[in-house]
Amino acid sequence: MKTQRAESLVNYLLISPPHLESTPFPKTVIFMFAHDKDGAMGLVLNRLLDSITLSAFFEENADDESTMLPVYEGGSEESERSFVLHMQKQDTPAQERNAKTSGPTFHVTPTIDFHPHNNINGPHVLLTLGYTSWEPGQLEDEIQNNQWLLLEATPEFVFSVPAREKWDHAIQRLGIQPPCFASMGGHA
Repeated sequence: MKTQRAESLVNYLLISPPHLESTPFPKTVIFMFAHDKDGAMGLVLNRLLDSITLSAFFEENADDESTMLPVYEGGSEESERSFVLHMQKQDTPAQERNAKTSGPTFHVTPTIDFHPHNNINGPHVLLTLGYTSWEPGQLEDEIQNNQWLLLEATPEFVFSVPAREKWDHAIQRLGIQPPCFASMGGHA
């Protein structure tokens, strides 16, 4: 786990701290896929939409096991827009890769450009509707004001930890005991 904050938060997780129960993001884990001078964008990883699966986006092969994946509420921005967070197959030629935003490990692809048989690397895929976003400087201010905790994303955490356990798991990885968490820092 890194203790210093990276210049860009791409491929980091934002974890809502235990003391922020009454905010729009209680017990929330957000994967950051864009962060620069123009603002930031992320996908909520721990809010499942129970009534829809990836198959709803692919008429062909709708009953195929590879399209029976759950869908997550990625955020309140453009909730009709869908994104696939995935790991590109290692053997995919560069000209066939269609990830619009990527980091060294993860790729975020608009669903319209995604086909499950071409892009899925095993179980490493997550579909969201919507996203979260911040204006320039807004996220940095929220972090400075202790509204978010940071954790470097790993494929194991993103794709293997069940959605309903992600927040608790992240808090444990940070070594935090929620009843003992203070919302303000002190000065010595």
